[in-house]
Amino acid sequence: MANEEQEETILSEAEQWALFNRIFCEAASFQGRLAYFLMSMYSCNPEVIKSYLGFDIYEYLWANMVYGLSVMIFDRPTLREVAPVNRIAFALLGSLMFNHASMNCFNWVSSLFPDRPNLRVFLGFCCGRVMMVHFLAFLYHMDTRATTPGIVVQRDIAFEQMYSQPEHE
Repeated sequence: MANEEQEETILSEAEQWALFNRIFCEAASFQGRLAYFLMSMYSCNPEVIKSYLGFDIYEYLWANMVYGLSVMIFDRPTLREVAPVNRIAFALLGSLMFNHASMNCFNWVSSLFPDRPNLRVFLGFCCGRVMMVHFLAFLYHMDTRATTPGIVVQRDIAFEQMYSQPEHE
């Protein structure tokens, strides 16, 4: 009986590879989102995090933001049929563009209230959340509206709301 249960849990090499890829992409995605979350506050007032850690973490946050969001883009079901070299290029360029635009926004926010550091951190946090939600909505749109045969992405009611048009009277 124990052998039967053990045999049922043995995965093929392809299944193990697919499981590894899924877990790796989820971990990298989380790593990128966490770095983005911290950078949204750090870039508006670096002293907040520096005071806790005692050193500047900008380079670490930037590298993890680019890496994590690149993996998120690279792992999109609709990009799986693209050649790997092009897929990597699209993922890196997309991540760099989004992160650079975010940093420009955070720098703008930090210039708004030079004498109110806590307000800058709060506004950076809010701007970061809004931009990340729209980034995720864009990725959702790419996946659900593609016409690639064999790719079916489960619909998410929260993101489907962006397609509803307000009724005009």
